[in-house]
Amino acid sequence: MRFFDCNAMVGPHYAPRMVGSEGERDGGPGVADLLDELDHFGIDAALVHHGLAREYAEMEGNRALNDELSGHDRLHPCWVVTPPHLGRCPPPADLLSEMRGAGVRAVRLLFGGPLSYSERLDLVSHRELLSALEAARVPTFIEWEQSGELAVGHLLELDPLLGGHPELPVIVGAPKVGASALRALLPRLERSFSLRVETSGLHEARALERLAEAGGARCLLFGTRFPWFGGGQGRIALAMSELSAEDKVSVAGANLERLLEGAFA
Repeated sequence: MRFFDCNAMVGPHYAPRMVGSEGERDGGPGVADLLDELDHFGIDAALVHHGLAREYAEMEGNRALNDELSGHDRLHPCWVVTPPHLGRCPPPADLLSEMRGAGVRAVRLLFGGPLSYSERLDLVSHRELLSALEAARVPTFIEWEQSGELAVGHLLELDPLLGGHPELPVIVGAPKVGASALRALLPRLERSFSLRVETSGLHEARALERLAEAGGARCLLFGTRFPWFGGGQGRIALAMSELSAEDKVSVAGANLERLLEGAFA
């Protein structure tokens, strides 16, 4: 079974967990730290974003990410992006052109965090960017950082996006997906083929099975949330689940690989 982590980060950030040789220098985990973690937990590959892009300057961190991942075929870049009116990222057409040239096939939108321009997903402000991402079928990870937990209110913000951009692959996640949010995800997964859930915050018993029953195993993407979490919890949860062997292979990595292959296709 091939494991492909959809949610890992390298680079400086405000609350570093890693204190290895690279971490001591820059305040956060480096590529070597991430590779050590992947090897320790038997994870084959990772989709990675950068701490500078998350918490300092999006494009500076995005471009630093590609430099740091150069030569590491197991690590795949995911850029943090913002709407064009903020002036922090290029206009969508230019942004996607740069992404395609740099081999970037996934993006991340963050709300309510240290660098956040908004606590909410404002569809009007994001429509131009989301339309461009949808046309290119770029997997788009969405996270609300301020609470550390996916809430029903976040899913209510998500509904207009799912309805207005039905071909955009959308992946939601959080350090914790509580019982109320888990229940609210079920009807949304039944109705939306584009919605997926990253697994690192699924701590409820049989959460994987309940979500897969609603949306099929295709709706789940294995993630570790490195460096805040390790890879063991997610691997154990998947191994102990009652999903079929075929579905476990899909969740572990095949689902993410298909999404990335579909970007810019």
